[in-house]
Amino acid sequence: MHSCDNRSCANPAHLSLGTQSQNIKDAIAKGRHTRSWTTANNPRTRFTAEQVKAIRECAGNLAELARNLGINYAYALKIKQGKRRSVA
Repeated sequence: MHSCDNRSCANPAHLSLGTQSQNIKDAIAKGRHTRSWTTANNPRTRFTAEQVKAIRECAGNLAELARNLGINYAYALKIKQGKRRSVA
């Protein structure tokens, strides 16, 4: 954890041991944690909540739906089974 909040600082005296969770809580408390990486606003998220819902609720041809979304059947099946969290 970094006490002086200067990103370019490399002074070892300004560092203390802490877990990632403690570091994030410290950053939030100091107003330095500006992004909340929920799946809905994560830029690495591949699908919208509506697309994931369509996959999870698909009662018809999952292979065709997967093809329309540009993914393979196995990946769509993992989303449907809840083994992959692409969003939601």
